[in-house]
Amino acid sequence: MPSKNKPNYTLKDSLFIDLFSDKTRLIQLYKSLIDDERQINQDDIEILTIQNIILRGIYNDLGFRVKDEIIILMEAQTTYTTNIVLRILFYLSETLKNYIIDSSENKNLNELYNTKPRIIPKIKLFVVYTGDKMMQDHDLHLKDVMVENDIISDIDMKVRVLCTGNKKSILGQYILFTRVYSKQKKECKDIETAVKNTIEICMNDEILKEYLDYRKMEVQEMITAFTTQEEAFESFLKDEVKAGEKRGRKEGREEGREEGREEGKMDTLINFFKNGAGLDLISKAVGMSIDEVKSILIGRGFEV
Repeated sequence: MPSKNKPNYTLKDSLFIDLFSDKTRLIQLYKSLIDDERQINQDDIEILTIQNIILRGIYNDLGFRVKDEIIILMEAQTTYTTNIVLRILFYLSETLKNYIIDSSENKNLNELYNTKPRIIPKIKLFVVYTGDKMMQDHDLHLKDVMVENDIISDIDMKVRVLCTGNKKSILGQYILFTRVYSKQKKECKDIETAVKNTIEICMNDEILKEYLDYRKMEVQEMITAFTTQEEAFESFLKDEVKAGEKRGRKEGREEGREEGREEGKMDTLINFFKNGAGLDLISKAVGMSIDEVKSILIGRGFEV
């Protein structure tokens, strides 16, 4: 397919990342997550966000440090999966490495070979889930994705999954905003109307009102572009799968057709992964489970 028909699916700005790129709102977020009565100002906050160190996708991560005492990593996602624990583990490793290098005198990791302990901030890990599956806030653990046997692992890690929308915190308001938008997207005839209705409803209901007051147009453009890209990419994936199956049917004999269909599907799957498609979208397009998609990619030598 000509490259001009491929949607640009690397939109880096999302409502989540735009909302919390402002340190004033980041402090509000911190206060809603951590029981800390101290005065925190903007100079105490450093954004440590690492984007796309594993694969290009539609979700953005948020990382920040407060006073060299705590590092918070968050990921916002609409697809629920326990595999998020592994992804955050990789983000954490990269974040800590960068933190040690940036805060060391010689900008390297040599301190780790000294006898003096290298003290690091405390770590808090979160996922903000805004998908259709209704759940209460809960914890995920690294052990949840480990093989089941009687051997005790020497390592575990907890990630807090936040799903509850409320007006009491800025994060709760963000979750409420996404729910209003999901409902409007189902009820409205087009994306633009759904976005406009969402913004109007939320402003009237005091949901992210201050943010929307001065970012209304940008938010409208951002969400419209993001949703349009998402839907266009899903359509693109399905068209490519159909094209791959069509190529397979031209193989001649029945067994050749089936083999050709499967080979076309595999080629399409790998091509989309290389171009940044998320596993959830790939699985929908090729009619496989996420585990099957992962197994195929790993078998072909890709890191998933």
